[in-house]
Amino acid sequence: MRVIKPSSFDSAVPPNSNRHAATSMKHSPVRYPTLGSPHSLVPEGKQPFSVTNLWARFTQKRWKKVMKSADADGRYVYLILENLAHGMALPHILDLKMGTQQHNPHESAEKQERKSERCAATTSASCGMRICGIQMHNKKEKRYLLKDKYWGRSLGVQGLKGALREFMLDGSRLRTGIVEKLIDQIERLILAVSKTNLRFYGSSLLVIYDGDAGTAGKKRRRAGDDEGGTDNVDSLHVKLIDFTHIAVVPPSEGPDKGLLFGLQSLRSMYADFLRAHLLEIGQPKSSLSRRRSHSDTAAVRAASSSGE
Repeated sequence: MRVIKPSSFDSAVPPNSNRHAATSMKHSPVRYPTLGSPHSLVPEGKQPFSVTNLWARFTQKRWKKVMKSADADGRYVYLILENLAHGMALPHILDLKMGTQQHNPHESAEKQERKSERCAATTSASCGMRICGIQMHNKKEKRYLLKDKYWGRSLGVQGLKGALREFMLDGSRLRTGIVEKLIDQIERLILAVSKTNLRFYGSSLLVIYDGDAGTAGKKRRRAGDDEGGTDNVDSLHVKLIDFTHIAVVPPSEGPDKGLLFGLQSLRSMYADFLRAHLLEIGQPKSSLSRRRSHSDTAAVRAASSSGE
């Protein structure tokens, strides 16, 4: 966290920040620290859609709250966060609210009741997760599709599965390379969570990858890797985030079974998508068996670690 004066905006920009952000902060320090020029903003319905414009509108609305944080000397307090999508050409972002219980026992009775009802009415209860936000690029229409938490709450199990599968599509092709790595990362999280005595109330799983093939993907294609050869596997980030309401329980109570349920559901869904896709393209059964064996072994380890 940094305390800076308005004149120090440019020096406060993180080294890997978007250059446009640094420029707008430098020349307009007390107005809108956006990714584009604040003076070019036009009404939402009349401007060309882009993630940059979306971010500009978001920061413009939040700027008044930032201004209220100034102290008597005119300084501002900022928490500078890493932008995991920095440098990506076509960032795909998925925010999943994890677990079957989102309220901390120390919250007010009203909040506990409201959050419990929300979980019961959504896929949080049936799958241990629900979509809080999703951004993906439609290759055919050449535009982004963005959905919010209210849309996520409206989904049933089949709707959730459809959205998760679409998130990993490159046109009509499943991005097998990225899905395989995602499954591996989820299994690592399952094993890690199984060894804790924490309750991750209200935590989320953040999944980000670049839909653009990049140099690595193009090299794999030239090397003859047709299936998944254009996937930018190295761009994948899988992060467990949002620990405001986390709680520590006695070791005898074991890990957070609601979170484990959500992670295992997510792993199973993507494993099913992958198996169905490989069968569709005629992948040898031996390959499917190896994948299934790897996933099942991880599930057994997680179950043993959690005492189930």
